[in-house]
Amino acid sequence: MAERQLFTRQIEFEPTNYCNAQCVFCPRNDPRQKGYISFDTVKDGVALAKAAGLKAFKLAGFGEPLLHKDLVEHLRYIKAEIPEASLLLITNGSQLTPELFEQLAQIPVTRINISFNGYDQASYEMLMCGLSFNKLIAHLKEIAARNQSRVDLQFVPILSKSFGLAEVEKMKGLLAGLGFNESNFKFHHVITGRSGKLKNDQLISEAYLKSLKDIEVEDKSKVICLAAFSNLFIAWDGNIHICCNDIYGEAIVGNIKDIRTAADLKKLEDKNFALRASYAFDVCQRCDTPLAARHIKVGDQLYTELS
Repeated sequence: MAERQLFTRQIEFEPTNYCNAQCVFCPRNDPRQKGYISFDTVKDGVALAKAAGLKAFKLAGFGEPLLHKDLVEHLRYIKAEIPEASLLLITNGSQLTPELFEQLAQIPVTRINISFNGYDQASYEMLMCGLSFNKLIAHLKEIAARNQSRVDLQFVPILSKSFGLAEVEKMKGLLAGLGFNESNFKFHHVITGRSGKLKNDQLISEAYLKSLKDIEVEDKSKVICLAAFSNLFIAWDGNIHICCNDIYGEAIVGNIKDIRTAADLKKLEDKNFALRASYAFDVCQRCDTPLAARHIKVGDQLYTELS
């Protein structure tokens, strides 16, 4: 029998779980200890990537990555060790000065997703509490002029009851006036309950709630999120969470310091899969991430995939 391939396709580092915003669509009562990822943890993750042939990295997690004072150095290290690596950075943009953008572009970072919600000062600061609209707009105008397509810049809104597709179009108009275009608006997300951690159902769109009710699971199948297997989530303290929706660290499956080889990673995947299939973690049962594809067969077992 041929040896199975790795499910993992990307390593996600959480530079920090500190954040400088109180966005209405993001639960901020994380009980985990707060901290910043160490260089040793980044090196362990890169060493695993090299051993397993992984070349995609995401810098995100449950905080604002640009609050980490050594983030640029960490990104440079990844690129130096794996020159063909793709680097995705997710940020609220508040710390993205033109000077910092220049450093990121020179690495180069492959894509920067800027979480942006609002079409004027009032709507932006209502949704992304604690951040300055005027400061960000001033920075973005200069960044648009500097970029010249060096970095794939994406503005990523969260669709909710208070910020729907009509508001997204207004947002696009605002950003187009700064020098951005349709190529900068490829992505958006629909708000979810973040595995039960976001209690304000008034934010969640009716269309999304209806889509959940419409999900039909075939008899003798189990609902399981196979898509999350593609992303190895390494928290700032080195712990590996079952997925990025495990905000509180309820579902820790290992630590990066113990995962050294492709064989180690396969064992972790097997453990991860067994825990999900047995519903060992409440965080999976509470998850309301929308249905992406159905009826995925793994071995002889039929699963319904969530993404």
